[in-house]
Amino acid sequence: MKAMIWSLSWKNIWRNKLRSSIVIAAITIGLFGGIFAAAVMVGMGEQRLHSAIHNEVSHIQIHHPKFSENQEMKYTIDDYGNIEDSIRELNGVKSVTSRINITAMARTANNATGVTVLGVNPEQEKTTTEICTKIPDGGGTYLDTNVHNAIFIGEELARDLNIVSFKLTQDVFDQLAEADIDNENITKLQSLRGKLFRKENRFDDSLRNKLGRKTYSEIESFVKETSIIYNLRKKIVLTFQSADGNLTGGAFRVTGVYDINNTAFERTHVFVRRNELQELTGLSGNKVHEMAVLLNDIETDNKVAAQISNLVPDLKVQLWKDLSPNLKVVTSMMDFFMFIFLIIILLALGFGIVNTMLMAVLERMKELGMLMAVGMNKKRVFSMIMLETIFLSMTGAIAGMIISYLLILYTGNVGMDLSSLYKQGFESLGYSAVLYPELGAKFFLEVTGLVILTAIIASLYPAKKALSLRPAEALRTE
Repeated sequence: MKAMIWSLSWKNIWRNKLRSSIVIAAITIGLFGGIFAAAVMVGMGEQRLHSAIHNEVSHIQIHHPKFSENQEMKYTIDDYGNIEDSIRELNGVKSVTSRINITAMARTANNATGVTVLGVNPEQEKTTTEICTKIPDGGGTYLDTNVHNAIFIGEELARDLNIVSFKLTQDVFDQLAEADIDNENITKLQSLRGKLFRKENRFDDSLRNKLGRKTYSEIESFVKETSIIYNLRKKIVLTFQSADGNLTGGAFRVTGVYDINNTAFERTHVFVRRNELQELTGLSGNKVHEMAVLLNDIETDNKVAAQISNLVPDLKVQLWKDLSPNLKVVTSMMDFFMFIFLIIILLALGFGIVNTMLMAVLERMKELGMLMAVGMNKKRVFSMIMLETIFLSMTGAIAGMIISYLLILYTGNVGMDLSSLYKQGFESLGYSAVLYPELGAKFFLEVTGLVILTAIIASLYPAKKALSLRPAEALRTE
C-alpha cells in the first residue's frame, strides 16, 4: 500500500503538466537565485578574510599593552628573538615575524601624506604574509634588493604621491582589443597613443573628453590599469620621531609597488627594512613594536593565542577578529544573513505551492471522496497529499541545486570579473572586484532539509481540506 501511495503521488503531480511545470520552474529559479547569491556572499567573505589575514593582520598580533592606545615609540617588545623562538615551537604555528611600527609623514616633490611605516625582515615577512607576491606588472620588486633605504608602497599611495604616470602604448591597445572593447572607442583613443601623462587627473580629463562620460565610466578602470607606469626609483622622504623624542627622517627609494585590492591599506602602509629603520630611529636592535603570527589553521587561533599569552603574560595578544572587527562581523553574520535570505525565498515559494496543491485538491474532490469511500483512511489521504507536495517541491529544488552547483563550480574556477563596473567601490571596502563564489556540501544538505520542511508545511492546509471531505457529498460533486 505504501508503494502504491508513493507511485500514485508522483503520477498525480503530472496530471496537470503545465501547472506543475510552472511551479517547478518557479522553485528552480528561486532556489538557484538564492543559492548562487549565497555562494557569492560566502566567496566574498572568504576572499576578504584570506586577504586580511595573509596581507594585513595575520592570525595573531602581539604588542606592548599600551602600544595600541597611541602607538608611541617607547612601547616596545624587548628581547623579541627569544619570544619568536618560543612561539615557533608551539603546535599550529606556521611562521612569526617581528616589525617596527611607527607613524610618519611621507613627502615627494608633488605631495605629502601620513603613513604607517612597517620596518620588517624581508625573509621573515615572506613566510608570514603574501604581500610580496601582490606586485602588478611593471611594479618592481620587493625589499630583497641591494638598494639602500628601499621602500615598498601601495598602488593607491603611489597615485596620491604622484609617482605614477600613464601612457597608451601599442601593448595597451592590443589588450583593449583582446578585452572586446568596442573598436569605435579604441579609435577615439588613437590620438592619445604614445603621449605620457604625469598626472592622473590630466589623463582622466583626456579620456573623458575622448570617450564621453558614459563610456569613460564603463572602461576607465581597465584603461588606467593597463596604461599605468610606476615611476620606480623615485625618492620618498619619511619624517618621524626618533627613539629619543626628536624629529628625524630619511630619504627612501621606491623599489616596488603592491596591489592587494584594499584602497585604505595601500594608501596608509609602507614597508622598509627593519635594520635600516632602526638606524634612523635609534631604536635598540633587540626591540620591536609588534609581532605577527601566522597559523596553519584558523580554527586553532583561540588555543594558540592562549598559549602565547601564557608565554608572554606582560604583553597584549590579539586575534585577527579583535584587530579587524569588520572581519568578525563578516564571518559571524554571513551565515545568518544567507539563511534569512533563503528562508524569505522559500516562504514566497511556499505560498505558490499551497495555492497549487489547493487547486489540485479542489479539482479532485470527487476522486478523493471515492478513494475514501472504498476504504482509504484519512492518514493515507494525508500522506498522499503531503508526498505530492514534497515531490513537486523537491523536483524543482533538485533542478535548482544542480544548476547552482554547476555555475558555482565554473565561476569558482574562472571568477566573476566586475572590475569594469565596481572596482573602485569594492576596493574601497577591501574586497576584490573579481569574485569566486563557493559553497560547501553542508549548505546544500541544509537547503534540502529546508525545502522538505517548507513542502510539509505547505501541504498542511490542502491536506486539511482533503480530510474535511465527506465521501457521500464528495461523490455527488460534479
